[in-house]
Parts: sequence; C-alpha cells; structure tokens
Amino acid sequence: MRAKFIIFILTIFIGYTIVRVSFINNNTIYSSFYEISNSNWSVVDTIVFDLKTTVVTNPHNLNLFGKINYDFSYSNLFVFINHYFEKEIIKKDTVLVPLFDNFGKPIQNNIGNTQFFNVDYLNNVNFTEEGVYKIELIHGMRENKLDGVEKIGIKLKKK
Repeated sequence: MRAKFIIFILTIFIGYTIVRVSFINNNTIYSSFYEISNSNWSVVDTIVFDLKTTVVTNPHNLNLFGKINYDFSYSNLFVFINHYFEKEIIKKDTVLVPLFDNFGKPIQNNIGNTQFFNVDYLNNVNFTEEGVYKIELIHGMRENKLDGVEKIGIKLKKK
C-alpha cells in the first residue's frame, strides 16, 4: 500500500514538472487560426488576424500554419498576405507553401488523410509602433473555390 502511494505521488510530481517545463519553453506570443467551413476556401473569403501590440524591438518570427485533407488536389498552396498598420497597408507578399514532393509524398507531418504544414514566413519582425497590426490571408490558386483546406493560421514567436 505504501509503495502504491509513493508511485502515485511520484507520477503526479513528474507530470507536473513536464507540464511546467513545456510552458516555460513556449516562445509563442500570438497564435490564431481560422476554420474554413466545409473545407472549401473561396477566393473572396479573406481571413483576417488582428495583432494588438506594444513597441517591441526584439526580433520575432511569423509562421503560417494549417491543415489540408486529400480533397486538396495540388502539391503547393499559394497565399497572398497583406499587412496593415492602423488601416494603412505596409507590406504585400505572396507565399508558396510546399505540401507534397514530386512523388506525391507529404513534405511535412500527416495523420491519415490530413496533411499539416508549418512554414516560416517572416523572420526578424519588429513592431516599432504600438497599435493594431492586421494580417489578411487570401488564397492565390487559380481555382475560385479551393477544396480540401480545413484550417489556416498564423503564429508569432519570440526569436
């Protein structure tokens, strides 16, 4: 009976320690995603993320992440990204997200028929003014409706 109690206490202590360490090493400042209804992303569906920031001079990294299924019939995903500060456009980008290699094998993690992607989009980002930064995502594929995209989001991490 005493041995079971000691094992129980040790298990709780180890679990607590693992959870604490995982939160200490987490450098994510902002993370948000948008679930695309019916996995059907239309070219007129603009996805908007609002980042309310203070002045930050330390460099940060901005990642683009998401999830697609096997209804997605392309090997890449093009995304148009517009950056705004207080309703004024400050940057426009086109990002290529490679999803499958030439043989149709997923480049990043997949589980069953779901393919996950995580792409470093911008490195060494500084927020020089306090306010609201807005990031818009629009798919840049040739189809008006893009089947198979389930989720897309952005993540801002400390460098």
